[in-house]
Amino acid sequence: MYHHFASKEEILWSLTETALKRLASAWHTARFYANADEPISQLRAFVRADVAFHAEHRTEANLVNSQLKSLSPEHYARAVEMRSEYELELTTIVRACLATGKYEVPDLRVTVFAILQMTIAIASWYDPVGPLGVSELASIYEELAVKMLAPAKSSP
Repeated sequence: MYHHFASKEEILWSLTETALKRLASAWHTARFYANADEPISQLRAFVRADVAFHAEHRTEANLVNSQLKSLSPEHYARAVEMRSEYELELTTIVRACLATGKYEVPDLRVTVFAILQMTIAIASWYDPVGPLGVSELASIYEELAVKMLAPAKSSP
């Protein structure tokens, strides 16, 4: 492998960059099929893509999440930037859901982090030979994410 990579860090960066690009690509593909006029449809599509990625790419996801700090400062900064861009996608979706007036959350940022963390955790426990397939798991997680957005209280 060192014929293709100069160091272990370059191997780690290649794996990290590839995984983060695949994750973003999964969302961009899912977004194409979601109803652009319905923010809740966008939320469902985002969560479904995120769940599928973390269930189907468990090794890469666990490696990236556990070894990020092992990257060089330059690569670490780029990885954080890529993750922030992905997080911003979800923030924009949740913000659009709130803007409809149909939903509310106690805190936008905490809600976004909660959704991301619950999907990231799939990589550490999901078993493809277990009782749930990726599609069933994604459906459950979609519902959980939607339920994090409480129905807005009616105005008096």
